[in-house]
Amino acid sequence: MYVVDGIAFDEYYVESVTLNLISCVITLNVIYHKDQKRITRTKQFIFPTTCDVDINEYIKKVEILINA
Repeated sequence: MYVVDGIAFDEYYVESVTLNLISCVITLNVIYHKDQKRITRTKQFIFPTTCDVDINEYIKKVEILINA
């Protein structure tokens, strides 16, 4: 169970990953859902980088933040 804005969600997945090549900021959009995907919320996680990015590393960081 994952709580976002006071609502408990059953599952989440990373919808998209965006890397700004000027500022080297990576943005991960995460979708939370419950009740057979009838109720959803979107949350963004933003990380500064050096533009040399391993996407899986940042997905793991998001998983740690979500499970904390």
